[in-house]
Amino acid sequence: MSRTSDGGTLSMWSRAWVYVFSTGFQRDKGIILRRVREDRITEPDAYIGWGSRDGQWNWGNPPTPALEHEPSAEKFGEMCVRPLRGSAWGEEGDGKVAQLYGPSIVPGSTLDDGLQLLVSQWKTDEGWPYRAMQFEVPVG
Repeated sequence: MSRTSDGGTLSMWSRAWVYVFSTGFQRDKGIILRRVREDRITEPDAYIGWGSRDGQWNWGNPPTPALEHEPSAEKFGEMCVRPLRGSAWGEEGDGKVAQLYGPSIVPGSTLDDGLQLLVSQWKTDEGWPYRAMQFEVPVG
């Protein structure tokens, strides 16, 4: 990765670990954190949990929810980068998308040119519309 910012000191980054936040698809679980070496990302047994055992949080413990599901709060679902906000139908606009679903970063997008996102929208009670939209999020 070559960068000219910061006086040219960002010419190479070491990415030894990939950190993964995850939760269940059913929206009834907390969020856990695990990490894995970049070169072992395809090996399920290589993932190391962040968890609490005997009151101590450490890597290597079974994963403990870092964020718990609160029955009265918004439930955790599919996760990703989220510069946009979800909204109800009829309340879209100003960075709000009704039934925001699975936003993801467009491959090749950079912070220098504005972050490009693909966002799905699905009106599940009627099954339509289902569409994907591309957004540019100004950065800085």
